[in-house]
Amino acid sequence: MCDDMPEGCERSPGGPMSREEMETRRLAAVQMLRAGVQQSKVGRRCQVSRTTVSRWAKAVHAGKSLRATKSPGRPPKVSPDDLRRLFEERPSWTGVQFSEAIYLRFGVVYHHDRVGTILKRLRGPKYKRRAA
Repeated sequence: MCDDMPEGCERSPGGPMSREEMETRRLAAVQMLRAGVQQSKVGRRCQVSRTTVSRWAKAVHAGKSLRATKSPGRPPKVSPDDLRRLFEERPSWTGVQFSEAIYLRFGVVYHHDRVGTILKRLRGPKYKRRAA
């Protein structure tokens, strides 16, 4: 580590950086660039390539944010609206039944445990399963 490393550029020991740590590093790099530090020196101090610093500088110049964003995750195989419509046909589905119905209707395989989570969300918080 450099002695003159700005706050936010140091890496946390043991493992990858969190989204917040990476954001802090990007923002610290931008502050150094605005203070007139060369991109190559910023890269060395923040332990990233000069190309990465250049990308950050271009993004800031274009008015884009360097803030951390939430990962959107994998897109659903079946839309929430389609699941809701299928659920409303018979609100008393079991996980296995609903999983089979999804496969027959949409050709998509969901494990019945995953379908149980979907059913809980569709039923809402007040649903209580009746004893058999």
